[in-house]
Amino acid sequence: MGMEYAGAVDVDPPYCGSDVAFISDNTEWVGSRDGARLRPRPGADPDEAAERLRSLLELDDHRLDGVVAAYDDETGVMLAISVRNGKVTRRTLRKARAVVHRDNVIDLASRRRSVSRAISTPIA
Repeated sequence: MGMEYAGAVDVDPPYCGSDVAFISDNTEWVGSRDGARLRPRPGADPDEAAERLRSLLELDDHRLDGVVAAYDDETGVMLAISVRNGKVTRRTLRKARAVVHRDNVIDLASRRRSVSRAISTPIA
């Protein structure tokens, strides 16, 4: 499924309609109707989203403030992209899970003793 995002970045003063349309068409961010918030496009690359926020800060005098969390449901990676005081940071909150390959077959011959003892033990 890919990246899932939660959170938003507040914009002060809000972007006008043409700016919202430009941002939505050319970046990984989507502006709200009133231009007061930015949210990442579903499935956007977090590195690219952070870079686009940095470029938005350089373009004009809007103040951006907020945190967006990103979760990759395939690898288990969780990230945070935050904007405060004209600085964009991206940090890893949780690293990828280790992939463990297990067989779904239980070898009863090697576990016979422990299984038979557990079954023959009376329930108190």
